[in-house]
Amino acid sequence: MDIKINAYAKINLKLKVLGDLPGGYHELYNHMQAVGLCDRVYIDYHDMGAVSAKEAEGYRPRVILHPGKPYLPRDERNLAWKAAELMHRRFHPDRREKFFISVEKNIPVAAGLAGGSADGAAVLTGLARLWGLIPGYGEGPETANADQPGAEVSAADRSEAAAGSPERPSLQQLEPLIELAKELGSDVPFSLLAQNGYPAAVGTGRGTELELVTSESYKVLIYTPNFPLSTKAVYGELKDGDASEFNDLEPPAKRLSPEIEAVMELMKGIGTPLRTQLSGSGPSVFNLYSNKGPCPSLKEVKAALANREGNIYLGETLE
Repeated sequence: MDIKINAYAKINLKLKVLGDLPGGYHELYNHMQAVGLCDRVYIDYHDMGAVSAKEAEGYRPRVILHPGKPYLPRDERNLAWKAAELMHRRFHPDRREKFFISVEKNIPVAAGLAGGSADGAAVLTGLARLWGLIPGYGEGPETANADQPGAEVSAADRSEAAAGSPERPSLQQLEPLIELAKELGSDVPFSLLAQNGYPAAVGTGRGTELELVTSESYKVLIYTPNFPLSTKAVYGELKDGDASEFNDLEPPAKRLSPEIEAVMELMKGIGTPLRTQLSGSGPSVFNLYSNKGPCPSLKEVKAALANREGNIYLGETLE
């Protein structure tokens, strides 16, 4: 049995740090929006029969992971691996199972776009569909353009496929998976929702208590500079009084990497964006453009960012 899932990136339309929580966490108001940029996660699942009494104690399923980049972990340090083991323990602890997981990595790593979280959520979603725990949703877009270059699934592909697809899972059906997603990381529950037809939500608490909101319709330009920025380091740099209109992590991120401010100034001059801001803890910076107005071409973006290495995505928010 095999399946492919589109693991969508997210941007933070508004991220406010409201205070501290036990365990080193922070209380957040986090307005998250999925975009068309995505990894593709391929899962090949094998059920090899019941676990014998002799091997039951300490049994772990076999997970073979190709994470998409040579420097990414291929073991339990990777959220995709962890997700497979969580699903086994929660739903099939008495089965001998093998998981082959391969990631086509299009979302930049350590970029503030929840790429690793999206991959972990994709394993939860894919196995839940294979096992009949949730109905499929948007099955066409999961395979649309799969053999074509690029990471974008077009709005037309999604709309056409959704019209003939099974009903999307209800929030009640997704609840057991959301609880597992919370064990994997703060961004994983939202990534799970985005893969199942719910592309926008506000997260509170650690960011994992989610309330659905109406999806914002924008054209989006995301530029990820060619350097990582640790989420832990950015939160560690957060000081009293740090605040920004849309993302309270911008001041500490700029202190850790002054180059971000220069990138934001460049981005503000590309077309006529409605606003320019940091996504999550960075270093990705995005522009929002009206869906009804002009948007710069890829050629114009590359010219504006001349001599700067990094990843460029030009697309849309999911609706």
